Amino acid sequence: MSGSRLIAALKRGSHRDPWKRGEYRRLAAAVTPWVQSGSLVDVGCGEGLFTSFLAEPDSRTTTVVGMDIDSHPDWKMHGESVRFVVGDASRPPMPGGSAEVVLAKDLLHHAEDPAAAATWLVRMAKQRVIVIEANADNPIMAFYTRHNGDQHFTDARLTELLELACPGAEWQRSAVVSYPFYLPPVRTAAALWVWPVTLLMLLMFKVARSAAGANWLHGRLARLRWSEPFMVRVLDISPSKDARQ
Repeated sequence: MSGSRLIAALKRGSHRDPWKRGEYRRLAAAVTPWVQSGSLVDVGCGEGLFTSFLAEPDSRTTTVVGMDIDSHPDWKMHGESVRFVVGDASRPPMPGGSAEVVLAKDLLHHAEDPAAAATWLVRMAKQRVIVIEANADNPIMAFYTRHNGDQHFTDARLTELLELACPGAEWQRSAVVSYPFYLPPVRTAAALWVWPVTLLMLLMFKVARSAAGANWLHGRLARLRWSEPFMVRVLDISPSKDARQ
């Protein structure tokens, strides 16, 4: 098996990957205080793994819907805990005010017009909007962005585009230490410092499936004095001002 095929094989099976499961669970727990009882829509849900943690029995949600522009074969793994729908965030198949809480994790940086996409999120929500974006001010996230060709935001840029989407709105600010992805192989000399972390993840989480190893590495990364890898912004919809119009 070639090196590229081996890497592709190790990337599969994220639902059995203790690193990704643990980090998504931490990320979901961090935003739980803002998740009201009632309905929640996770826009740009991808494979649905993060969405499934928002729908666990101890959560306060009564209905959880995951939406993405394309269906994913892993959706069927979540049973009846989450209802998945296909839809474009720029033209959502749901009316305004269709859920108490609308959440979008790593959606805006994929949008052609992220400010317009944020506006749609606000229109869809009755009570609250939660935006989670990877922080390009964090060195690991910045490396991951360059490797994958994404355009993650800095803290200042995310603040700017949310102001464009909802002028005058007061977004609560928070941050989360979580790295819920598989670090890609390093191909340039400038990024060789990432190799030890990549190798640990390959051995412990893709081969040995070690939850203890995942928790150990999370603890080491959490001690780094870097900007938190995830930015969280929360907007409460004022009942006196219909933000969906």
